[in-house]
Amino acid sequence: MKKIIFSVLLSFFCCNVLLANTSVRLFHMERSKSANIICYDAILNEDGKFNINNPVDGYWVIRAKKNGKMENLNAWDKKAYGFIVSYDEKSNSFDFSLKDINRKMTILMVDGKPKLKILINNMDAYLEKVYIQTKKNASGTPKVLFYTLYGKTAYTNEPIEEKVIAK
Repeated sequence: MKKIIFSVLLSFFCCNVLLANTSVRLFHMERSKSANIICYDAILNEDGKFNINNPVDGYWVIRAKKNGKMENLNAWDKKAYGFIVSYDEKSNSFDFSLKDINRKMTILMVDGKPKLKILINNMDAYLEKVYIQTKKNASGTPKVLFYTLYGKTAYTNEPIEEKVIAK
């Protein structure tokens, strides 16, 4: 009887693992404020295609005090670090936008892996990291001074970066 129960549980577990969504890192955001980072992952179905209903997940990795514990973005975080994703049926890709980064970004599959395409120094590139430098203003709220985009060029896979001064 124990073997039957074990087999049923094992089958159930294996099926759930096979049917589960997979997340693949698109890029992450570092800030001058702390060691904590915000990660943005593409969500893929079990067949390796984008999850149309929930294509991107954004969350914290708390490095400063909690040894890499993952936490969801709260309502305030979403105002500062949230994103908008919309599906483009023609190209089977997603338009992606982040607050304060006024660049066209597209999530698409490249060699079977999801990538975030963006212009860096007027060249097509795949974003890997954003670094944000902030300073507290008179009211104590952080003000973005500049951000730096880091990635690899789309055609030669060479490292590329661009510093953008905030307006």
